[in-house]
Amino acid sequence: MRKLILLGCLSYFVIGLAHVVAGALLEPVMKEYALDYSSAGQWITNQFIGFLIGVLAAPALSSRIGRRSTLVLAMGALTIAEAVYSTLPPWDIILLVAPVAGFGFGMTEAVVGALIMDVFVKGKASAMGWLEVCFGIGALVMPGVASLLIQGGIWPMSFPVLTALAGICLLLWMTLSFGEAEEAVAYVPRRPALLEGSPGEAPAPGLDGPVMVKQRTDGEDAGGTGAVTAGAAGEDGGLAGEGLASSAAPAAGSGRASAVRADARGENGHPSHGTAAARQGLAHPAGSVGGSSPEPAEGRATDRPFRPRYARGSMPLLTAGMLFFFLYVGMEMVFANYLPSVMTAQAGLKEAEASAVLSLFWGTMVAGRLFIGAATKAAGYRTYLLVSVGASLVSLVLMSGVSESGLSWMLVLVALAGLFMAGIFAVALIYVNEKLPGMTDRTTSLMVACGGLGGALFPKLAGWILDAYDWNVLLQMTAAMAAILLLLLLALLAMRGGERKSGKGPAAAE
Repeated sequence: MRKLILLGCLSYFVIGLAHVVAGALLEPVMKEYALDYSSAGQWITNQFIGFLIGVLAAPALSSRIGRRSTLVLAMGALTIAEAVYSTLPPWDIILLVAPVAGFGFGMTEAVVGALIMDVFVKGKASAMGWLEVCFGIGALVMPGVASLLIQGGIWPMSFPVLTALAGICLLLWMTLSFGEAEEAVAYVPRRPALLEGSPGEAPAPGLDGPVMVKQRTDGEDAGGTGAVTAGAAGEDGGLAGEGLASSAAPAAGSGRASAVRADARGENGHPSHGTAAARQGLAHPAGSVGGSSPEPAEGRATDRPFRPRYARGSMPLLTAGMLFFFLYVGMEMVFANYLPSVMTAQAGLKEAEASAVLSLFWGTMVAGRLFIGAATKAAGYRTYLLVSVGASLVSLVLMSGVSESGLSWMLVLVALAGLFMAGIFAVALIYVNEKLPGMTDRTTSLMVACGGLGGALFPKLAGWILDAYDWNVLLQMTAAMAAILLLLLLALLAMRGGERKSGKGPAAAE
């Protein structure tokens, strides 16, 4: 478990670097390639188009080739893209490679986030908080390093450093073993498997859908077998379960610990839904999200994988969550990527000094993320989100009204904005997932994908605004986005989640 959280944190540190490298180097890149803000903003937009593709593809790839292989693919894409950046190719090549970089860090963020939320059932907010802290440290370090490199006239060295770190993560995901969490890391929900010692074909207990076993029925000859859905043999639900238990014993190998982990999962591998096969003797057929009943075993048996679905009535909450992440990530990316440009225009700072202001923003973000677990435990998710979004709105409104001579006030408000925005993404993601139980991978992917879409569209709009107007109008736009974000949050908190009708409900999102 410790190795998993450490490698997850290292991966988030690397994608934190990758997220902000464009913003930290925007001014020298514009000079190198003789670009305006709109053209330079296309680089950021292209990266987030790739980000969007990466997070949308993450669940499908994870379910087919496994989470480990998906992370190797993602880190490989990021490594290759940053290596190409290192050569300072023609601008068209940079725009062509940018979606590959975005694909890499977007898929990594989605897969690692869903994996950590699956494995760490307790202390979920603290675990996600540590990931976000490491993301913030990466986003803090990159502008500082870029500032030093800009002063030394060697700013392109930022890309080889990022290439090396992404390559290290790639090798670690390929080679490390994670002990008890290994099954979750390497899990492939749709891959068929045979139970060792079983008389016929059966998906392993950890796979999708109703577990099928071959069982001899009364009146059959010695050579005949009848396929039934495990746990669905009338009222005597233990019959099929006993058959599976005996056939699965040789495959389990590690005894009780392996049996406890052998839950039947849905397509996202989340252990909170499906059949607890080995633990409960398959006394019940595979559960479903939204209370839908499994197919009866009489006269028919199916080996189709169980595909969980959102509960009825959950779509308004899902839609509000998607809009929330679309707007929040768009706002954060506009602010973070264009803050050095704003400081150059607003206070006349040099490029290196303006890039260092971005480190101030991410530094206070890291500080805020260190206390996410304690803050949510004391106040609850709802109160934490309300205070964070409301205070962020106030900071951005005040920032848009600061005069050109108010550098000190501007720095204070930048620091406060980072502090208040610190935990919005992680806590909102946990809140939405707890309101939509049993769909962790899919919900996480949708939320992060909508965030990626916002991160792709709004920086392009911001570049156009900077070219057509000035920095003050850009800050007014971010303040307006924060106001709409607060309204979306109020709507989100007022909605009820999609609770499953069978089994225990999720933990309260408080």
